[in-house]
Amino acid sequence: MPKLLIVFITSLTVLFFTAGCPQITPEPIESTKVEPPKIEPTKTEPNEVEIAEPEPNKPELPKPKPKLIASFHDKCADILNNFVDEKGMVNYRKLRRKKPQLSKLLDEFAKLDPSEYNSWPKEDKIAFWINAYNIKKLKIIVDNYPIESSRILRIFWHPNSIRHIDRNIGGISRQKFIVMDEEFTLAEIERQFFRKQFNEPRVFFALSHASLSSPPLRNEPYYGHKLIDQLDNQAKKFLS
Repeated sequence: MPKLLIVFITSLTVLFFTAGCPQITPEPIESTKVEPPKIEPTKTEPNEVEIAEPEPNKPELPKPKPKLIASFHDKCADILNNFVDEKGMVNYRKLRRKKPQLSKLLDEFAKLDPSEYNSWPKEDKIAFWINAYNIKKLKIIVDNYPIESSRILRIFWHPNSIRHIDRNIGGISRQKFIVMDEEFTLAEIERQFFRKQFNEPRVFFALSHASLSSPPLRNEPYYGHKLIDQLDNQAKKFLS
């Protein structure tokens, strides 16, 4: 009995305190909004680069094969091999029968395309003008052979001297002929190409002057691929 009384009193006490105490409701927790930092876009200016306009492609001249160039020089070989000996002496008596062949050979120089010539190496250009000069000199002498000389001038010059031809035609170096469809004299070739453009003094050991006192004429054409050796040999032969 006493135990039941104690339990009853205890239960009443708990109910009393429970009813008297105010209920505590938890306050809502406000969530703090964290805004991301505003990142301003950086203004990037384009690099100031000057863009050069592409240059138009310049057409390159095709490089001719050495054999093709040499084949042009070879056209002079027949005349030089057959009518000039190893000492440079020319058989004009037989060569005069080849006037048509000489004229045809000079026509080859006349009709050569300048664009083809411009594509050649310097050495082949020099060889070209040496060969043209020497063939033209042979043609002038053949056209005036046998040499006519006056009795008076024979006192001063040999009857077969080229000076008689020079006097009779008003100067060998002034005789005109066509090269690449342009008119030249022998003097102009010497001045324009050998002295100014190429400035190669050894060339003058290769030019024929048809006299015993001048450098001997080679019995082969000049070629670009062996021009230096040919000129050196001519200089040594004349100066020795």
